[in-house]
Amino acid sequence: MTSAQWRTVIDINLTGNFLISHALLPLMKDRGWGRIINISSASIFSGVAGQAHYVAAKAGLVGLTRSLASPDSDFITGQTLNVDGGMFMN
Repeated sequence: MTSAQWRTVIDINLTGNFLISHALLPLMKDRGWGRIINISSASIFSGVAGQAHYVAAKAGLVGLTRSLASPDSDFITGQTLNVDGGMFMN
């Protein structure tokens, strides 16, 4: 893959989520309520040949989501991670 392909996939799947979260969190805080739903991929556990950019972006998204919802957050009250897709992950 080229560096341009890497950047495109990272920008769409990770940077885009960061930017929208960054924009919405202050509004949600002012409102006292809100949800951000991020969707990752089971591929972060096994990798996918030729898709390192996608897998890296989705793994980064898990880290971003967990960091935003960390116990140290001053206003985020919870985190829900649902895995449903029939895949066995070890």
